[in-house]
Amino acid sequence: MNKKILALLLALAMLTAMLAGCASDKEEAVEEAPAVEESAPVEEAPAEDAAPEEEAPVEEEKVKVDGATADYDPNYVPQEVSLPITEEPTNYTIWMPVAPFIAEFIDDMNEEVTVIKEMANRTNMHFEWTTCHADVETEKFNLMIVAGEYADVIGTMSHYSTGLEGAINDDVIIDLTDLIHEYCPNYWNAINRDEATFRQLVTDSGYMGAFCQLLKEAGTENQGYVIRQDWLDELGLEMPGTITEMHDTMVAFKDAYDAYMYVGTAGYDEYVGKALNCGTGIFMAKDYELVCTYDQPEFKEYTKIMAQWYADGILNDDFYNDTNIGACREDMANDLCGYVGASASGMSDIYDYCTVDGSSLHVTAVPQITDDAGSEIKVGTAQSLIKNATVWSISTQCDEEKYEPLCRMVDYIFTEEGDLLYNWGVEGDAFVFDEEGNPQWTERITNDPAGRPFIFTSSFYAGGVGSVYFPGVVDMAKTFYEFTEDEWEAMEIFKTSYVKDGWHIPTWATMTIDEQEEYANYQSEMETYVESMTLQFVCGELDIDANWDSFIETIHGMNYDRMYEIQNEVYQRAIA
Repeated sequence: MNKKILALLLALAMLTAMLAGCASDKEEAVEEAPAVEESAPVEEAPAEDAAPEEEAPVEEEKVKVDGATADYDPNYVPQEVSLPITEEPTNYTIWMPVAPFIAEFIDDMNEEVTVIKEMANRTNMHFEWTTCHADVETEKFNLMIVAGEYADVIGTMSHYSTGLEGAINDDVIIDLTDLIHEYCPNYWNAINRDEATFRQLVTDSGYMGAFCQLLKEAGTENQGYVIRQDWLDELGLEMPGTITEMHDTMVAFKDAYDAYMYVGTAGYDEYVGKALNCGTGIFMAKDYELVCTYDQPEFKEYTKIMAQWYADGILNDDFYNDTNIGACREDMANDLCGYVGASASGMSDIYDYCTVDGSSLHVTAVPQITDDAGSEIKVGTAQSLIKNATVWSISTQCDEEKYEPLCRMVDYIFTEEGDLLYNWGVEGDAFVFDEEGNPQWTERITNDPAGRPFIFTSSFYAGGVGSVYFPGVVDMAKTFYEFTEDEWEAMEIFKTSYVKDGWHIPTWATMTIDEQEEYANYQSEMETYVESMTLQFVCGELDIDANWDSFIETIHGMNYDRMYEIQNEVYQRAIA
Protein backbone atom coordinates (compact mmCIF):
# COMPACT_ATOMS: atom_id res chain seq x y z
CA MET A 1 0.00 0.00 0.00
CA ASN A 2 1.25 3.47 -0.85
CA LYS A 3 2.08 5.99 1.82
CA LYS A 4 -0.83 8.43 1.84
CA ILE A 5 -2.83 8.84 5.00
CA LEU A 6 -0.43 11.12 6.87
CA ALA A 7 0.25 13.14 3.74
CA LEU A 8 -3.38 14.14 4.02
CA LEU A 9 -3.60 14.08 7.81
CA LEU A 10 -0.62 16.41 8.08
CA ALA A 11 -1.77 18.64 5.23
CA LEU A 12 -4.29 20.43 7.42
CA ALA A 13 -2.54 22.72 9.89
CA MET A 14 -5.36 24.35 11.75
CA LEU A 15 -5.76 27.82 13.11
CA THR A 16 -6.61 28.83 16.69
CA ALA A 17 -9.13 31.48 17.55
CA MET A 18 -8.00 34.82 16.19
CA LEU A 19 -7.01 37.29 18.85
CA ALA A 20 -9.28 40.27 18.97
CA GLY A 21 -9.47 43.39 20.99
CA CYS A 22 -10.39 46.99 20.92
CA ALA A 23 -8.55 50.13 21.72
CA SER A 24 -9.04 51.35 25.27
CA ASP A 25 -10.95 54.55 25.80
CA LYS A 26 -8.80 57.55 26.36
CA GLU A 27 -9.71 59.95 29.12
CA GLU A 28 -9.01 63.50 28.13
CA ALA A 29 -7.62 65.64 30.91
CA VAL A 30 -9.64 68.82 31.34
CA GLU A 31 -7.74 71.78 32.75
CA GLU A 32 -9.70 73.85 35.27
CA ALA A 33 -10.14 77.53 34.45
CA PRO A 34 -8.27 79.86 36.83
CA ALA A 35 -10.32 81.77 39.39
CA VAL A 36 -11.37 85.31 38.32
CA GLU A 37 -11.22 88.21 40.75
CA GLU A 38 -14.40 90.17 41.26
CA SER A 39 -14.36 93.58 39.58
CA ALA A 40 -16.63 96.13 38.01
CA PRO A 41 -19.18 94.69 35.65
CA VAL A 42 -17.95 94.37 32.13
CA GLU A 43 -20.33 95.05 29.32
CA GLU A 44 -20.74 91.99 27.20
CA ALA A 45 -20.21 92.33 23.47
CA PRO A 46 -23.16 91.51 21.25
CA ALA A 47 -23.29 87.82 20.45
CA GLU A 48 -22.91 88.39 16.72
CA ASP A 49 -19.68 90.32 17.30
CA ALA A 50 -18.13 87.65 19.49
CA ALA A 51 -15.20 85.91 17.90
CA PRO A 52 -15.97 82.25 17.46
CA GLU A 53 -14.11 80.03 19.84
CA GLU A 54 -11.53 78.01 17.92
CA GLU A 55 -11.77 74.32 18.64
CA ALA A 56 -8.62 72.30 18.89
CA PRO A 57 -8.45 69.62 16.20
CA VAL A 58 -9.48 66.24 17.49
CA GLU A 59 -7.21 63.46 16.46
CA GLU A 60 -9.21 60.49 15.24
CA GLU A 61 -8.53 57.46 17.35
CA LYS A 62 -7.80 54.32 15.42
CA VAL A 63 -10.05 51.58 16.73
CA LYS A 64 -8.77 48.05 16.52
CA VAL A 65 -10.87 45.98 14.13
CA ASP A 66 -11.89 42.52 15.28
CA GLY A 67 -9.26 40.04 14.11
CA ALA A 68 -6.86 42.67 12.80
CA THR A 69 -3.51 43.69 14.23
CA ALA A 70 -3.04 47.01 15.99
CA ASP A 71 -1.27 48.33 12.86
CA TYR A 72 -4.28 47.84 10.60
CA ASP A 73 -6.17 51.00 9.63
CA PRO A 74 -9.69 50.24 8.34
CA ASN A 75 -9.91 53.77 6.93
CA TYR A 76 -6.60 53.51 5.12
CA VAL A 77 -6.49 55.05 1.66
CA PRO A 78 -3.84 53.37 -0.51
CA GLN A 79 -0.91 55.67 -1.15
CA GLU A 80 -0.11 56.41 -4.76
CA VAL A 81 3.14 55.09 -6.13
CA SER A 82 4.82 57.53 -8.49
CA LEU A 83 5.29 56.13 -11.98
CA PRO A 84 7.54 55.21 -13.57
CA ILE A 85 9.22 53.75 -10.51
CA THR A 86 12.65 54.12 -12.07
CA GLU A 87 13.74 56.69 -14.65
CA GLU A 88 16.21 54.30 -16.23
CA PRO A 89 15.06 50.77 -17.14
CA THR A 90 15.76 48.38 -14.27
CA ASN A 91 16.23 44.73 -15.15
CA TYR A 92 15.72 41.64 -12.99
CA THR A 93 16.04 37.92 -13.45
CA ILE A 94 13.13 35.95 -12.04
CA TRP A 95 12.43 32.24 -11.53
CA MET A 96 8.75 31.34 -11.16
CA PRO A 97 6.58 28.25 -11.68
CA VAL A 98 3.55 28.77 -13.93
CA ALA A 99 0.47 26.81 -14.95
CA PRO A 100 1.07 24.04 -17.51
CA PHE A 101 -0.72 25.88 -20.33
CA ILE A 102 1.43 28.96 -19.76
CA ALA A 103 4.62 26.90 -19.87
CA GLU A 104 3.51 25.12 -23.04
CA PHE A 105 1.89 27.93 -25.04
CA ILE A 106 3.76 31.11 -24.04
CA ASP A 107 7.16 31.79 -25.56
CA ASP A 108 7.69 35.33 -24.29
CA MET A 109 6.11 36.30 -20.95
CA ASN A 110 6.99 39.96 -21.48
CA GLU A 111 5.16 40.22 -24.82
CA GLU A 112 2.39 37.65 -24.62
CA VAL A 113 1.09 38.19 -21.06
CA THR A 114 -0.65 41.57 -21.07
CA VAL A 115 -0.43 42.29 -17.34
CA ILE A 116 3.32 41.73 -17.30
CA LYS A 117 3.82 43.83 -20.43
CA GLU A 118 1.68 46.68 -19.10
CA MET A 119 3.33 46.52 -15.68
CA ALA A 120 6.72 46.96 -17.34
CA ASN A 121 5.42 49.92 -19.40
CA ARG A 122 4.09 51.65 -16.30
CA THR A 123 6.98 50.98 -13.93
CA ASN A 124 9.98 50.86 -16.31
CA MET A 125 10.99 47.60 -14.64
CA HIS A 126 11.69 44.56 -16.78
CA PHE A 127 12.08 40.86 -16.03
CA GLU A 128 14.03 38.10 -17.68
CA TRP A 129 11.80 35.11 -16.97
CA THR A 130 12.79 31.56 -16.20
CA THR A 131 9.54 29.65 -15.86
CA CYS A 132 8.82 26.02 -15.30
CA HIS A 133 5.83 23.71 -15.44
CA ALA A 134 4.18 23.49 -12.00
CA ASP A 135 4.51 19.69 -12.04
CA VAL A 136 8.32 19.88 -11.99
CA GLU A 137 8.77 23.02 -9.89
CA THR A 138 10.26 21.17 -6.89
CA GLU A 139 12.89 19.49 -9.05
CA LYS A 140 13.76 22.72 -10.88
CA PHE A 141 13.89 24.68 -7.63
CA ASN A 142 16.29 22.20 -6.04
CA LEU A 143 18.54 22.28 -9.11
CA MET A 144 18.74 26.08 -8.86
CA ILE A 145 19.59 25.96 -5.14
CA VAL A 146 22.21 23.22 -5.54
CA ALA A 147 23.86 25.13 -8.41
CA GLY A 148 24.04 28.22 -6.19
CA GLU A 149 22.96 30.46 -9.06
CA TYR A 150 19.86 32.28 -7.85
CA ALA A 151 17.63 34.57 -9.84
CA ASP A 152 17.21 38.10 -8.44
CA VAL A 153 13.60 37.21 -7.62
CA ILE A 154 12.62 33.68 -6.63
CA GLY A 155 8.93 33.05 -7.23
CA THR A 156 8.51 30.69 -4.28
CA MET A 157 10.66 29.38 -1.46
CA SER A 158 8.02 26.88 -0.37
CA HIS A 159 10.27 24.00 -1.43
CA TYR A 160 13.24 25.05 0.72
CA SER A 161 13.74 22.28 3.28
CA THR A 162 14.14 24.58 6.29
CA GLY A 163 11.66 27.23 5.19
CA LEU A 164 12.10 30.97 4.85
CA GLU A 165 14.07 31.26 8.06
CA GLY A 166 16.52 28.62 6.94
CA ALA A 167 16.87 30.26 3.53
CA ILE A 168 17.67 33.59 5.19
CA ASN A 169 20.20 32.01 7.56
CA ASP A 170 21.77 30.17 4.62
CA ASP A 171 22.18 33.46 2.70
CA VAL A 172 19.88 32.37 -0.12
CA ILE A 173 17.32 35.19 0.34
CA ILE A 174 17.19 38.40 2.34
CA ASP A 175 14.94 39.48 5.21
CA LEU A 176 12.35 41.91 3.79
CA THR A 177 11.10 43.34 7.08
CA ASP A 178 12.86 46.71 6.99
CA LEU A 179 12.26 47.13 3.25
CA ILE A 180 8.53 46.48 3.65
CA HIS A 181 8.30 49.00 6.49
CA GLU A 182 10.08 51.66 4.44
CA TYR A 183 8.77 51.14 0.92
CA CYS A 184 5.52 49.14 1.12
CA PRO A 185 2.88 51.01 3.17
CA ASN A 186 0.01 49.64 1.06
CA TYR A 187 1.24 46.08 1.38
CA TRP A 188 1.86 46.55 5.11
CA ASN A 189 -1.71 47.63 5.79
CA ALA A 190 -3.07 44.75 3.71
CA ILE A 191 -1.20 42.04 5.60
CA ASN A 192 -2.23 43.52 8.95
CA ARG A 193 -5.91 43.20 8.09
CA ASP A 194 -5.99 39.89 9.95
CA GLU A 195 -3.70 38.94 12.83
CA ALA A 196 -3.69 35.24 11.94
CA THR A 197 -2.66 36.19 8.40
CA PHE A 198 0.13 38.45 9.62
CA ARG A 199 1.54 35.82 11.97
CA GLN A 200 1.78 33.29 9.15
CA LEU A 201 4.03 35.67 7.22
CA VAL A 202 6.58 36.11 10.01
CA THR A 203 9.11 33.41 10.89
CA ASP A 204 9.88 32.28 14.42
CA SER A 205 12.77 34.78 14.63
CA GLY A 206 10.69 37.65 13.25
CA TYR A 207 11.89 37.56 9.63
CA MET A 208 9.73 38.23 6.59
CA GLY A 209 11.32 36.26 3.79
CA ALA A 210 8.72 36.66 1.04
CA PHE A 211 5.86 38.75 -0.21
CA CYS A 212 2.50 36.99 -0.23
CA GLN A 213 -0.61 36.62 -2.34
CA LEU A 214 -3.88 37.44 -0.56
CA LEU A 215 -7.58 36.97 -1.23
CA LYS A 216 -9.98 39.91 -1.31
CA GLU A 217 -12.42 37.87 0.75
CA ALA A 218 -11.59 34.94 3.00
CA GLY A 219 -13.44 31.79 2.07
CA THR A 220 -13.84 32.54 -1.63
CA GLU A 221 -11.34 29.84 -2.53
CA ASN A 222 -12.52 26.75 -0.76
CA GLN A 223 -13.23 23.06 -1.06
CA GLY A 224 -15.99 20.76 0.06
CA TYR A 225 -17.94 17.73 -1.08
CA VAL A 226 -20.55 17.45 -3.79
CA ILE A 227 -23.26 14.85 -4.33
CA ARG A 228 -25.46 13.54 -7.16
CA GLN A 229 -28.56 15.60 -6.45
CA ASP A 230 -30.48 13.91 -9.27
CA TRP A 231 -30.01 10.55 -7.52
CA LEU A 232 -31.27 12.00 -4.24
CA ASP A 233 -34.33 13.24 -6.08
CA GLU A 234 -34.93 9.94 -7.91
CA LEU A 235 -34.72 7.98 -4.65
CA GLY A 236 -36.78 10.47 -2.67
CA LEU A 237 -33.93 11.20 -0.25
CA GLU A 238 -33.06 14.38 1.61
CA MET A 239 -29.57 15.86 1.71
CA PRO A 240 -27.67 13.90 4.42
CA GLY A 241 -26.99 15.93 7.55
CA THR A 242 -25.53 13.36 9.95
CA ILE A 243 -23.08 10.48 9.79
CA THR A 244 -25.85 7.88 9.84
CA GLU A 245 -27.78 9.71 7.13
CA MET A 246 -24.63 9.88 5.00
CA HIS A 247 -24.10 6.13 5.43
CA ASP A 248 -27.69 5.31 4.53
CA THR A 249 -27.59 7.60 1.49
CA MET A 250 -24.39 5.99 0.18
CA VAL A 251 -25.88 2.51 0.73
CA ALA A 252 -28.89 3.60 -1.34
CA PHE A 253 -26.58 4.88 -4.09
CA LYS A 254 -24.68 1.59 -4.01
CA ASP A 255 -27.85 -0.50 -4.26
CA ALA A 256 -29.52 1.61 -6.96
CA TYR A 257 -26.57 2.67 -9.12
CA ASP A 258 -23.62 0.51 -7.99
CA ALA A 259 -21.80 3.79 -7.23
CA TYR A 260 -19.10 4.31 -4.64
CA MET A 261 -18.36 7.06 -2.12
CA TYR A 262 -15.04 8.85 -2.49
CA VAL A 263 -13.38 9.23 0.93
CA GLY A 264 -9.98 10.60 0.05
CA THR A 265 -6.61 8.96 0.07
CA ALA A 266 -6.18 6.10 2.57
CA GLY A 267 -9.74 6.32 3.81
CA TYR A 268 -9.86 9.83 5.26
CA ASP A 269 -13.13 11.68 4.69
CA GLU A 270 -12.86 15.25 5.90
CA TYR A 271 -16.59 15.74 6.54
CA VAL A 272 -16.93 12.51 8.56
CA GLY A 273 -13.71 13.21 10.45
CA LYS A 274 -14.85 16.72 11.36
CA ALA A 275 -18.29 15.47 12.40
CA LEU A 276 -16.59 13.21 14.96
CA ASN A 277 -14.01 15.84 15.95
CA CYS A 278 -11.31 13.48 14.79
CA GLY A 279 -8.19 15.58 14.49
CA THR A 280 -5.63 15.49 11.71
CA GLY A 281 -1.91 15.23 12.21
CA ILE A 282 0.03 13.63 15.04
CA PHE A 283 -0.93 16.31 17.56
CA MET A 284 -3.90 18.60 18.13
CA ALA A 285 -4.71 21.35 20.65
CA LYS A 286 -7.78 19.95 22.40
CA ASP A 287 -9.24 22.64 24.64
CA TYR A 288 -5.85 24.40 24.55
CA GLU A 289 -3.95 21.32 25.66
CA LEU A 290 -1.65 19.56 23.24
CA VAL A 291 -2.69 15.91 22.86
CA CYS A 292 -1.84 13.02 20.55
CA THR A 293 -4.56 12.66 17.90
CA TYR A 294 -4.30 8.87 17.92
CA ASP A 295 -4.83 8.64 21.70
CA GLN A 296 -8.22 10.29 21.44
CA PRO A 297 -11.46 8.26 21.40
CA GLU A 298 -12.58 10.24 18.33
CA PHE A 299 -9.80 8.72 16.20
CA LYS A 300 -10.73 5.17 17.21
CA GLU A 301 -14.42 5.86 16.55
CA TYR A 302 -13.62 7.30 13.12
CA THR A 303 -11.49 4.26 12.24
CA LYS A 304 -14.33 1.93 13.24
CA ILE A 305 -16.85 3.83 11.12
CA MET A 306 -14.61 3.74 8.05
CA ALA A 307 -13.99 0.04 8.57
CA GLN A 308 -17.73 -0.59 8.73
CA TRP A 309 -18.40 1.49 5.63
CA TYR A 310 -15.68 -0.38 3.75
CA ALA A 311 -17.25 -3.68 4.83
CA ASP A 312 -20.63 -2.39 3.63
CA GLY A 313 -19.12 -1.84 0.18
CA ILE A 314 -19.87 1.87 -0.09
CA LEU A 315 -16.21 2.92 -0.44
CA ASN A 316 -14.24 2.34 -3.60
CA ASP A 317 -12.59 -1.09 -3.40
CA ASP A 318 -9.11 0.38 -3.86
CA PHE A 319 -9.67 3.75 -2.21
CA TYR A 320 -6.04 3.73 -1.02
CA ASN A 321 -4.97 4.13 -4.66
CA ASP A 322 -7.35 7.02 -5.44
CA THR A 323 -4.64 9.66 -5.68
CA ASN A 324 -6.21 11.37 -8.69
CA ILE A 325 -9.37 13.09 -7.49
CA GLY A 326 -9.99 14.29 -11.04
CA ALA A 327 -10.56 10.68 -12.09
CA CYS A 328 -13.09 10.27 -9.27
CA ARG A 329 -14.93 13.41 -10.42
CA GLU A 330 -14.99 11.92 -13.88
CA ASP A 331 -16.47 8.78 -12.34
CA MET A 332 -19.21 10.92 -10.81
CA ALA A 333 -20.03 12.36 -14.22
CA ASN A 334 -20.29 8.85 -15.63
CA ASP A 335 -22.52 7.31 -12.94
CA LEU A 336 -19.78 5.50 -10.98
CA CYS A 337 -19.43 7.81 -7.95
CA GLY A 338 -22.08 9.57 -5.88
CA TYR A 339 -20.02 11.75 -3.52
CA VAL A 340 -16.66 13.41 -4.14
CA GLY A 341 -14.58 16.44 -3.17
CA ALA A 342 -14.67 19.55 -5.37
CA SER A 343 -14.52 23.33 -5.32
CA ALA A 344 -17.40 25.58 -6.29
CA SER A 345 -15.77 26.45 -9.61
CA GLY A 346 -14.65 22.83 -10.07
CA MET A 347 -18.25 21.62 -10.14
CA SER A 348 -18.46 22.62 -13.79
CA ASP A 349 -15.61 20.21 -14.55
CA ILE A 350 -17.80 17.29 -13.49
CA TYR A 351 -20.32 18.17 -16.20
CA ASP A 352 -17.50 18.49 -18.72
CA TYR A 353 -16.29 14.97 -17.86
CA CYS A 354 -19.65 13.42 -18.79
CA THR A 355 -19.49 10.91 -21.65
CA VAL A 356 -22.83 9.14 -21.05
CA ASP A 357 -26.31 10.62 -21.37
CA GLY A 358 -25.88 13.45 -18.90
CA SER A 359 -29.27 15.08 -19.39
CA SER A 360 -30.29 14.30 -15.80
CA LEU A 361 -26.88 14.95 -14.21
CA HIS A 362 -27.26 17.41 -11.33
CA VAL A 363 -24.50 18.03 -8.79
CA THR A 364 -24.90 20.09 -5.61
CA ALA A 365 -22.79 20.92 -2.58
CA VAL A 366 -23.06 18.95 0.67
CA PRO A 367 -23.27 21.04 3.87
CA GLN A 368 -20.92 19.91 6.65
CA ILE A 369 -22.48 16.90 8.40
CA THR A 370 -22.48 16.34 12.18
CA ASP A 371 -22.49 13.28 14.39
CA ASP A 372 -25.90 11.86 15.21
CA ALA A 373 -26.14 13.98 18.35
CA GLY A 374 -25.47 17.19 16.43
CA SER A 375 -22.33 17.95 18.48
CA GLU A 376 -20.39 21.16 17.95
CA ILE A 377 -17.57 20.76 15.45
CA LYS A 378 -14.19 21.70 16.87
CA VAL A 379 -11.75 20.50 14.20
CA GLY A 380 -11.17 21.74 10.70
CA THR A 381 -9.51 24.58 8.89
CA ALA A 382 -10.21 28.27 9.46
CA GLN A 383 -10.94 30.81 6.77
CA SER A 384 -7.82 32.55 5.62
CA LEU A 385 -7.02 35.68 3.66
CA ILE A 386 -3.86 34.03 2.36
CA LYS A 387 -3.92 32.42 -1.05
CA ASN A 388 -0.17 31.81 -1.03
CA ALA A 389 2.15 32.81 1.81
CA THR A 390 5.46 32.59 -0.04
CA VAL A 391 5.77 34.42 -3.34
CA TRP A 392 8.58 36.63 -4.59
CA SER A 393 11.60 36.46 -2.33
CA ILE A 394 14.64 38.63 -3.11
CA SER A 395 17.77 36.52 -3.40
CA THR A 396 21.15 37.48 -1.99
CA GLN A 397 22.50 37.65 -5.54
CA CYS A 398 20.25 40.59 -6.41
CA ASP A 399 22.06 43.95 -6.39
CA GLU A 400 21.10 46.06 -3.37
CA GLU A 401 20.22 49.10 -5.47
CA LYS A 402 17.41 47.04 -7.03
CA TYR A 403 15.72 46.22 -3.70
CA GLU A 404 13.80 49.49 -3.40
CA PRO A 405 12.31 49.56 -6.93
CA LEU A 406 11.10 45.98 -6.60
CA CYS A 407 9.44 46.74 -3.26
CA ARG A 408 7.76 49.83 -4.72
CA MET A 409 6.52 47.75 -7.65
CA VAL A 410 4.93 45.24 -5.27
CA ASP A 411 3.41 48.12 -3.33
CA TYR A 412 2.02 49.51 -6.60
CA ILE A 413 0.08 46.26 -7.10
CA PHE A 414 -1.62 47.02 -3.76
CA THR A 415 -2.86 50.45 -4.96
CA GLU A 416 -6.31 50.78 -6.54
CA GLU A 417 -4.78 51.27 -9.99
CA GLY A 418 -2.33 48.40 -9.63
CA ASP A 419 -4.99 46.11 -8.18
CA LEU A 420 -7.27 46.74 -11.16
CA LEU A 421 -4.47 45.86 -13.58
CA TYR A 422 -3.52 42.79 -11.53
CA ASN A 423 -7.05 41.37 -11.49
CA TRP A 424 -8.67 42.64 -14.69
CA GLY A 425 -5.98 43.67 -17.15
CA VAL A 426 -6.14 46.79 -19.32
CA GLU A 427 -9.39 48.77 -19.60
CA GLY A 428 -10.94 48.60 -23.06
CA ASP A 429 -8.97 45.46 -23.87
CA ALA A 430 -9.85 42.85 -21.23
CA PHE A 431 -12.56 44.74 -19.35
CA VAL A 432 -14.89 47.73 -19.38
CA PHE A 433 -16.79 49.42 -16.56
CA ASP A 434 -20.55 48.90 -16.41
CA GLU A 435 -23.07 51.61 -15.45
CA GLU A 436 -22.46 50.95 -11.75
CA GLY A 437 -18.72 51.37 -12.20
CA ASN A 438 -17.92 47.66 -11.84
CA PRO A 439 -15.42 45.99 -14.19
CA GLN A 440 -16.87 43.45 -16.63
CA TRP A 441 -15.01 41.16 -19.01
CA THR A 442 -14.97 41.96 -22.72
CA GLU A 443 -15.61 39.33 -25.36
CA ARG A 444 -11.88 39.01 -25.82
CA ILE A 445 -11.93 37.13 -22.51
CA THR A 446 -15.34 35.44 -22.57
CA ASN A 447 -15.62 34.65 -26.28
CA ASP A 448 -12.09 34.19 -27.57
CA PRO A 449 -11.93 34.17 -31.41
CA ALA A 450 -9.44 31.30 -31.21
CA GLY A 451 -11.88 29.30 -29.10
CA ARG A 452 -9.64 29.15 -26.05
CA PRO A 453 -11.36 28.74 -22.65
CA PHE A 454 -11.62 31.49 -20.05
CA ILE A 455 -8.72 30.17 -17.95
CA PHE A 456 -6.42 30.70 -20.96
CA THR A 457 -7.65 34.10 -22.06
CA SER A 458 -7.81 35.56 -18.55
CA SER A 459 -4.21 34.54 -17.93
CA PHE A 460 -3.00 35.87 -21.28
CA TYR A 461 -4.84 39.19 -21.33
CA ALA A 462 -6.09 39.89 -17.83
CA GLY A 463 -5.26 39.03 -14.22
CA GLY A 464 -3.72 35.90 -12.84
CA VAL A 465 -0.69 35.76 -15.17
CA GLY A 466 -1.00 31.98 -15.02
CA SER A 467 0.81 31.57 -11.72
CA VAL A 468 -0.11 31.39 -8.04
CA TYR A 469 3.32 32.87 -7.27
CA PHE A 470 2.63 36.49 -8.22
CA PRO A 471 2.04 38.95 -5.33
CA GLY A 472 -1.26 40.80 -5.10
CA VAL A 473 -4.81 40.56 -3.79
CA VAL A 474 -6.78 38.08 -5.87
CA ASP A 475 -10.40 38.90 -6.55
CA MET A 476 -11.85 35.40 -6.94
CA ALA A 477 -15.22 36.85 -8.00
CA LYS A 478 -13.77 37.70 -11.42
CA THR A 479 -13.51 33.96 -12.12
CA PHE A 480 -17.20 33.42 -11.33
CA TYR A 481 -18.66 35.26 -14.31
CA GLU A 482 -20.33 32.11 -15.67
CA PHE A 483 -21.24 30.54 -12.32
CA THR A 484 -24.47 28.61 -12.17
CA GLU A 485 -26.89 29.03 -9.29
CA ASP A 486 -25.63 25.73 -7.85
CA GLU A 487 -22.03 26.95 -7.90
CA TRP A 488 -22.90 30.21 -6.14
CA GLU A 489 -24.75 28.19 -3.53
CA ALA A 490 -21.80 25.79 -3.18
CA MET A 491 -19.43 28.65 -2.48
CA GLU A 492 -21.65 29.84 0.38
CA ILE A 493 -22.14 26.30 1.71
CA PHE A 494 -18.42 25.55 1.71
CA LYS A 495 -17.77 28.70 3.74
CA THR A 496 -19.84 27.24 6.58
CA SER A 497 -17.49 24.27 6.94
CA TYR A 498 -14.74 26.44 8.39
CA VAL A 499 -14.08 26.40 12.13
CA LYS A 500 -13.09 29.57 13.96
CA ASP A 501 -12.78 28.50 17.58
CA GLY A 502 -11.46 24.95 17.39
CA TRP A 503 -8.79 22.57 18.49
CA HIS A 504 -6.19 24.07 16.19
CA ILE A 505 -2.47 24.29 16.45
CA PRO A 506 -1.98 27.81 15.03
CA THR A 507 -0.61 27.92 11.52
CA TRP A 508 2.04 30.34 12.74
CA ALA A 509 3.30 27.76 15.27
CA THR A 510 6.53 27.10 13.40
CA MET A 511 9.56 25.14 14.51
CA THR A 512 13.08 26.46 14.58
CA ILE A 513 15.45 24.85 12.13
CA ASP A 514 16.98 22.64 14.82
CA GLU A 515 13.54 21.61 16.07
CA GLN A 516 12.37 20.87 12.54
CA GLU A 517 15.38 18.73 11.71
CA GLU A 518 15.10 16.68 14.91
CA TYR A 519 11.33 16.29 14.65
CA ALA A 520 11.54 15.16 11.04
CA ASN A 521 13.86 12.31 12.05
CA TYR A 522 11.11 10.80 14.20
CA GLN A 523 8.10 11.88 12.18
CA SER A 524 8.64 9.71 9.12
CA GLU A 525 8.80 6.47 11.09
CA MET A 526 5.59 7.25 12.95
CA GLU A 527 3.76 8.32 9.79
CA THR A 528 4.67 5.10 8.03
CA TYR A 529 3.50 2.97 10.95
CA VAL A 530 0.22 4.83 11.45
CA GLU A 531 -0.56 4.69 7.73
CA SER A 532 0.04 0.96 7.56
CA MET A 533 -2.03 0.19 10.66
CA THR A 534 -4.89 2.50 9.72
CA LEU A 535 -5.28 0.91 6.31
CA GLN A 536 -5.22 -2.56 7.84
CA PHE A 537 -7.92 -1.51 10.33
CA VAL A 538 -10.14 0.06 7.68
CA CYS A 539 -9.75 -2.83 5.24
CA GLY A 540 -10.58 -5.38 7.96
CA GLU A 541 -7.20 -7.06 7.98
CA LEU A 542 -6.82 -6.36 11.71
CA ASP A 543 -9.50 -6.30 14.39
CA ILE A 544 -9.60 -2.80 15.83
CA ASP A 545 -10.57 -3.62 19.42
CA ALA A 546 -8.12 -6.51 19.71
CA ASN A 547 -5.15 -4.52 18.38
CA TRP A 548 -5.82 -0.93 19.41
CA ASP A 549 -3.93 -0.89 22.71
CA SER A 550 -0.88 -2.40 21.05
CA PHE A 551 -1.19 0.21 18.25
CA ILE A 552 -1.14 3.09 20.73
CA GLU A 553 1.65 1.52 22.80
CA THR A 554 3.84 1.20 19.72
CA ILE A 555 3.24 4.86 18.84
CA HIS A 556 4.39 5.92 22.29
CA GLY A 557 7.57 3.91 21.81
CA MET A 558 8.56 5.82 18.66
CA ASN A 559 10.37 8.78 20.26
CA TYR A 560 6.89 10.06 21.09
CA ASP A 561 7.92 11.84 24.30
CA ARG A 562 10.56 13.90 22.49
CA MET A 563 8.19 14.69 19.63
CA TYR A 564 5.57 15.86 22.12
CA GLU A 565 8.16 17.99 23.94
CA ILE A 566 9.20 19.73 20.71
CA GLN A 567 5.65 20.28 19.43
CA ASN A 568 4.38 21.49 22.80
CA GLU A 569 7.21 23.99 23.08
CA VAL A 570 6.33 25.31 19.63
CA TYR A 571 2.63 25.44 20.52
CA GLN A 572 3.24 27.29 23.80
CA ARG A 573 5.38 29.86 21.98
CA ALA A 574 2.60 30.42 19.48
CA ILE A 575 -0.21 30.96 21.97
CA ALA A 576 1.98 33.15 24.16
